[in-house]
Amino acid sequence: MQQSLLGKLSVDLIQAAESGQIGIPRFIRWTQPTGPRSEFRFALDLCERLFGSAPERSDVMGADGYQTQLLIWSTGESAIFSQSSGSPSSLPEIMLLGSAGAIYFDGTLEGTPTLEQVVES
Repeated sequence: MQQSLLGKLSVDLIQAAESGQIGIPRFIRWTQPTGPRSEFRFALDLCERLFGSAPERSDVMGADGYQTQLLIWSTGESAIFSQSSGSPSSLPEIMLLGSAGAIYFDGTLEGTPTLEQVVES
């Protein structure tokens, strides 16, 4: 179930970015509770689709389920994926920064995931 929600979330974020309201996507922060690292595949897939290629560089720090991964693209984009304590069934918190705004996904707010755009006027 959670994998299908993460897949839908990735599609929603891509569609929101492609609308052009936040400008050109530049940076993604993806924070998720400690759990299977395979969930980072949704984060990486999202970045590769938004930035148009695989990252040029990837550094991993941490251990025992608390890890941070820094990714850098040759075209200047970057991403940080991190795992922290929390319920493994929780959805990730995501921030996508563009050249003219941002999109936030706050995981769950009183049980209801929300996706919000902040656009420069």
